[in-house]
Amino acid sequence: MNGRNRHNKYRNSVYRRHNIGMIVLISVISLIALIVLFLVIGNLLHAQSERRSNEVSDTDTSAVQNNEQDNVKAPVQSITGHCVLLETDDNTFLSDRLDALVEQNILEASIPLNTKDEILLFKSDIADEIGYSVGTANVTLEKAVSTADTRNMYLSGIFYVNAFSNDDALLRSVELSRAAALIAEALAAGFDDVVIIAPHMTEEHTEEVIAFVESIRSLAPNGAVGLAVSDSILELEDAYKTSEIITRLYEKIDFLAMEVSTDDSADVLTDINNKINAEQLYLHMYKMRVLLPYNADKEIQSSIISATETGGITNWQIIQ
Repeated sequence: MNGRNRHNKYRNSVYRRHNIGMIVLISVISLIALIVLFLVIGNLLHAQSERRSNEVSDTDTSAVQNNEQDNVKAPVQSITGHCVLLETDDNTFLSDRLDALVEQNILEASIPLNTKDEILLFKSDIADEIGYSVGTANVTLEKAVSTADTRNMYLSGIFYVNAFSNDDALLRSVELSRAAALIAEALAAGFDDVVIIAPHMTEEHTEEVIAFVESIRSLAPNGAVGLAVSDSILELEDAYKTSEIITRLYEKIDFLAMEVSTDDSADVLTDINNKINAEQLYLHMYKMRVLLPYNADKEIQSSIISATETGGITNWQIIQ
């Protein structure tokens, strides 16, 4: 009996040791399996995180690139542009007037494209089609550009836009569309830039003006579009608001300009000096081009240019 008991005890002891060994082995295997599982899950989560990060990064990069593309400006140079009419009442030709500038080593011409009353100063089939006011001009834009190109001259057009005097947004949009087509026509023909003068523009028109310029750029990607900042914006009582608007325009438009004389100025030179001194900050900070008044008297015109350059301005053009 005792032998049998001892045998049973021995057998039970072996079973217990065997069970403990199996439990330990199973525990070790389970632990290893858990570790492997955690590593796999960790790697999957890490890969997923990296993928999401890359997707966000790509999206951000695309957004930045798109934003940069939206803000890309056309190249534009500083000029000293003398006013040249496409047609005159005398017997001279455009080539003669450009040659006169070349003889003075002047290679930039400021070309009026319409009058302040928006009468066109060049021949345009497009203007006829869209019902724009056309004068008696016979010179085409292509002829003007070809004549200037043979003399290696820079052409800057001046285009007046009075649409912002119209309170009706729908009618205003029609007027702006017609103006955009004609400005685009000048750029497509080969003008280096066109400066828009919109004297009736107010701060409420800021985004509308930007959209107007963007529509021109979509029609004619070559050349640059400039805008003369109106007096109503420059003379706002809130200087911070003026700066905010000009900064917005500067970000979205190829270049800005500023008229420095008014039609009713009693003393043109004093008026120019006062305007330049008062707006020095904006002129230099935003690299504005100064628009000078035309005077048929060569001596007075020379004095106007001298007064401007004495004020530290080297980027200017004469307008009518």
